[in-house]
Amino acid sequence: MKPLQVGSTALRQQGRIFCVVALVGLLATPWLSRLNDRTLLISVAVAILFLGIPHGALDTVFAQTLYRVRTPLHWLIFIVAYVLLACLVVGVWWSMPRTFLVGFLLISAFHFSADPDIALSIGARMLYGGAVIILPTMRYAPQVTALFAQLIGQQAGTDLVAPMQWLSVPLLVGDLLLIAMVLRTDRLAATEILAVVLLAVFAPPLVAFTLFFCGMHSPRHFLRTALLAALSPRTLLLRVALIPTVTCLAASGLALVLWSDQPLEIRLVRIIFVGLAALTVPHMFLVERVRYRRC
Repeated sequence: MKPLQVGSTALRQQGRIFCVVALVGLLATPWLSRLNDRTLLISVAVAILFLGIPHGALDTVFAQTLYRVRTPLHWLIFIVAYVLLACLVVGVWWSMPRTFLVGFLLISAFHFSADPDIALSIGARMLYGGAVIILPTMRYAPQVTALFAQLIGQQAGTDLVAPMQWLSVPLLVGDLLLIAMVLRTDRLAATEILAVVLLAVFAPPLVAFTLFFCGMHSPRHFLRTALLAALSPRTLLLRVALIPTVTCLAASGLALVLWSDQPLEIRLVRIIFVGLAALTVPHMFLVERVRYRRC
């Protein structure tokens, strides 16, 4: 199995921009590390809501193109199924938080592994996707534990970070070997992977995730969807993504109100990560169909 190759100049240009953004983020790490939690979380939430969420709002394109959702009845079924699946994810977090977080981390690593626009084995891709999730525990285990604690409790967060730390060193070695392998055939792709690894290891976890999600994963998916739909990115953003994005913003505002008894920091962490999980699961049901094609 080989990944679907897009072969777009726009994707390579986006990769170069991401590498520059990652470098700026790494250079700014000493300053970013001094930001208080509230300021950092508000910045992260705004960036993800406005720069990250829109790529998931394009799921209607996949529904039309791949599943031939056309009639009002089809759209009603699609919307109901999508919302119910998202609500199921929230329900799992509410009732089984540990199971929720482990599952979310695993499917996120798998989903992110589709980003590189070169032919790689699934094992090599999981090294890339796993870097985003695992490598931050090498230098920032207390910060990762604190984030997890706001989702699943302090002890559960500590228990989850411990094996992630154990996995971080062999994963880093595997990523470095992957970079060396890719460097022989595609320097830009190797540099992209290196940028992801450096962010994950050296930048604060929230900063690393935000720069990756908004600088690599979201725009790459957005450009691929534009190619699939044969539309310009601007048209895609205004015609397709606007209404779902506004809906997500409204839902986030509602969550802030409903959890008003919690500190703002906890509310923001839950909105960011539980919200992303709720959108990721139905999103993957749609997009994974085009991830691999037999050649």
